[in-house]
Amino acid sequence: MYKKIKKIFKKININLRNLDKNIKYVVKKSNELYITILFDILLCKILYNISSYEYRIYEFYNISHYKRKTFLSKKRYELYKKLYINKNILNIINNKIKIYLRFKNYLNREVKNINDISYKEFENIILENKKILCRSVSSNFVSNHKIFNLNDYRGPGFILEKMKENNLLLVEKFFEQNEILNKISSSLVVINIGTLCYNKSIDVLSTTISFNENDKIIKGFIDCKTMKLKGHLRCNNEIYKEEEYNYKIPCLKEIISISKKMALELSEIKLVEWSFTINRDNEIYFVDANIWDDYEFVQLREYLNNKNGILPKLFKKNR
Repeated sequence: MYKKIKKIFKKININLRNLDKNIKYVVKKSNELYITILFDILLCKILYNISSYEYRIYEFYNISHYKRKTFLSKKRYELYKKLYINKNILNIINNKIKIYLRFKNYLNREVKNINDISYKEFENIILENKKILCRSVSSNFVSNHKIFNLNDYRGPGFILEKMKENNLLLVEKFFEQNEILNKISSSLVVINIGTLCYNKSIDVLSTTISFNENDKIIKGFIDCKTMKLKGHLRCNNEIYKEEEYNYKIPCLKEIISISKKMALELSEIKLVEWSFTINRDNEIYFVDANIWDDYEFVQLREYLNNKNGILPKLFKKNR
């Protein structure tokens, strides 16, 4: 009992410190009184299920009630997730071997499961290509893929052992990414399309890029109208680089179209983020599918300007 009480008080203390930290941040930005911001945050929690952290990153201190009510909070997201996601069928999307088999027509290249090929076949892949791209069978591609170079190892067997140790069971030959994507980062840049499929109708919820740089997941926002990156690249919703990129993302219309087709084919899972990359010959490669949860990033004010939040896109489907 004592441990439970101690745990509760510890959580309360953490929440109060976070609240204080967020209020002080907003006070500096808005020049409002501490007490004014405190009451406004409490009001927003009641009206919009918004936390003090969300109040800060969405810049609620700068927007009207009408705009505030269009924002999707974490608590509201969890409610919609329960409505749209059947937990009993998540193995379809969480097992990357299954998702690759289901959408093999969109892979546009050969991906092998090392459990299904002989050592000789694996050895030939390494010896012919020198570099290979491997990924986990369960984790997000961006956070859990690895490039192996034969020159860094004593032989193919050592690479195979390393792959098995890290559950990197899917292997393909290494490919050079599109020139524009390579300007954004020398790491493999992935284009993500978030979709909501409801009653055979598809809404695009988000268009972003992401990549892994020095073990940090970096994200960028794509403006669908211009098909260009907008604003800053960010890591954990904080600005990663001061410079702004204005590159036009190649093949975006085709990628969105493919995402919508795939969303219809996987209509039993309604909230999906589809991930693609593009090789130097402008061939589109499907690389991943995960439950869409990128609502925080795409609602940052830098990307929205004066536009509404993303809640109406989910709400209208549930009337």
